Amino acid sequence: MTYSVDTKKIRSILVIRFQRLGDLILVMTLIQNLRASLPRARLTLLCQGIYADFFRHQPGVDEVVAIPKKAGPTGQLAGWLAALRSLISNSFDLVIDVSDNRRSSQLTRLTNAPLRMGFWPPARAPARRSFLEKGAYNLFAPVLSYDDEKHGHFVNQYLAPLRALGLSVRHSRPTLISTEADRVAIHDLLAEMNVGIGPYAVIHPGARTPNRRWPAKNYLSVIEHLCKRGISVAVIGDKSERPIANAVAVMSSTIKFTDLVGKLTLGQLAALLERCCLYIGNNTGPIHVAAGVGARIVAIYGIHSILWAPLTERHVMVTPARPCECLDPTTCRPNDPDRSLCVQRNSVADVLRAVNAQLSADEHTATLYP
Repeated sequence: MTYSVDTKKIRSILVIRFQRLGDLILVMTLIQNLRASLPRARLTLLCQGIYADFFRHQPGVDEVVAIPKKAGPTGQLAGWLAALRSLISNSFDLVIDVSDNRRSSQLTRLTNAPLRMGFWPPARAPARRSFLEKGAYNLFAPVLSYDDEKHGHFVNQYLAPLRALGLSVRHSRPTLISTEADRVAIHDLLAEMNVGIGPYAVIHPGARTPNRRWPAKNYLSVIEHLCKRGISVAVIGDKSERPIANAVAVMSSTIKFTDLVGKLTLGQLAALLERCCLYIGNNTGPIHVAAGVGARIVAIYGIHSILWAPLTERHVMVTPARPCECLDPTTCRPNDPDRSLCVQRNSVADVLRAVNAQLSADEHTATLYP
């Protein structure tokens, strides 16, 4: 369905997406398309505070309203009150809720914006909508079915509101940038650690769920291979991934790499990835940061799927051959990488072939899988 909306009257837009770094980056595609179609509108993103500073500096975003992540009750209350004051005082003309949950629908309703868009059918059955959610939306974008991937990448779900509003899709992928302060911080950090004079690669061995993680021991061969080619290696991750980085460090005691786990802000991560010659990692948020800043990527996935692939032509996806002998029949769902341990079946040799292909690829040659 396409609505007849006078877009000339839209001067202030709120986009709601609470969490998940990868999803927030994909939502930037929606925001940057809104900017292209409605250049005079003020664009505000509502997200968790841990992401606020990074997205505040991204193209298309004028303002970020931060909500607290789970914390103590005092911080929660103060954070939510500040967010609610900001939402009520902004007088938005259009609210697009892509979080699609009980809390986001209630916030959408509270804005009292004349145009309030959600998804239909909702993620939860209509019968489970609470009383406070009734009337949250007066516009709806379709929910696309991804069972057979006929709709392509999941970013198309976040672009569905554009089509419902009759707006064109001018950008098929998000663009991310770092600030000058972040670039200076990374320059100084790499200089301090004697990295950055020559080419360097960035490796992220972690992931939110174990089912997305290529075994940490396999990265030893990758690090050794890169070092033999004269390429320094930086290992990244958030502080919760320290045990994974420690495991890599123990196994590679004779091979040096720069340990940046828990030491970078998101902006600094973007600055680091802007300058690297290669990014290697699993299906998780930082791989989408790498794609957004234009880095070359070796993506190590458990299933060959376009659904959550990095949105760039500069990536090679390494996936195991199918059909396979299932590693864990109790949790495996072949079309869902979150419940498949098949990422562990990727061989070191296959990853190294992908690394060599990316390192030797001509700067102007695109390698897209699929």
